Amino acid sequence: MKKLLSAMIALVLLVSCAAFAASAEEKKVLRPFNDPDAAAIAAAQDITVNASLSALAVNEEEGTLTLDIHVTDFYRKEDLLALQPGDVIYANNEEIVIETLAWDELNIWLDINGGFFEGDCASFYALPGVCGEGIMISQQYDDITGTTALEPQAFKLAEQVTVSTFRWGEDGEPDDEMDVAVLTPDQVKDYLQQVEDKDFFFGYSNTTVRIVDGQITEITLNWAPYA
Repeated sequence: MKKLLSAMIALVLLVSCAAFAASAEEKKVLRPFNDPDAAAIAAAQDITVNASLSALAVNEEEGTLTLDIHVTDFYRKEDLLALQPGDVIYANNEEIVIETLAWDELNIWLDINGGFFEGDCASFYALPGVCGEGIMISQQYDDITGTTALEPQAFKLAEQVTVSTFRWGEDGEPDDEMDVAVLTPDQVKDYLQQVEDKDFFFGYSNTTVRIVDGQITEITLNWAPYA
């Protein structure tokens, strides 16, 4: 009797494990199809990236500036259309378990779990002529696209670094203030600090950095109160 009971328990466990393994295989985990590669960015001859930075990230001794690079996430529309409740999507640097999916009438906007206005959710949209045919990007909040953050990376400052700051007013209109400074590496830290002292910040949503042959040549801040 004991042997029979043990055999039955073993069979139940075996069936349960098999069912769990099958459900794990069926569950989809959709990630952006463009796999960010920090090494590729460092090796690029000429590339412009979105990045967060600050005066404190400048190493004057080594002549470097450490960047927190963010790469825009791109998704294939066909993959998003195939998603079902229970699947998982990686968006805005986190895995989201899908409870609900709501497409608009034209199938160019998708809200997952209520959209970006809710917690633990995401929205995705297509921009014809910008994203490419059949490509969608996620929206994190307001007009900020979803990104994947790379590990902080230090880059050499070029012999001349052009820092441009463009400001928008509280009303969302440009205030026509554009500052452009051409700096040597030993001037960059103080200049960035001066900008930050005016309550502006260099965030990945408003800052682009041009890297040529592994060296930073341009920093552009497109500052707005909501960026």
